[in-house]
Amino acid sequence: MPHITNQEKLKRDFQLRLVSKGPKAGAWRGHYLKCPVCGYFVLKGAGYDECACGNISIDSDMLRVSVQRTPESEVKVYDAIKRSDKEKPCDAPDAER
Repeated sequence: MPHITNQEKLKRDFQLRLVSKGPKAGAWRGHYLKCPVCGYFVLKGAGYDECACGNISIDSDMLRVSVQRTPESEVKVYDAIKRSDKEKPCDAPDAER
């Protein structure tokens, strides 16, 4: 069963910084790959994660990233940097901060 990345929580609690488009020197650097088809952020290192449309799947145990329907060069790769409480949106409930 794939890991399901909570997209809203990711965008709320982390600052996403673009690392590259596609792999660099044969490696996918960064924490998340954003699917150019459905916009889902796929987490690297979660065991197995797959975007909603099935274009990108990551199997961390096998060190495999598969991109099915788009060129790898179209996949944006991001680092996720945890936001401090001061940087989180004001409308986020206190219990979720």
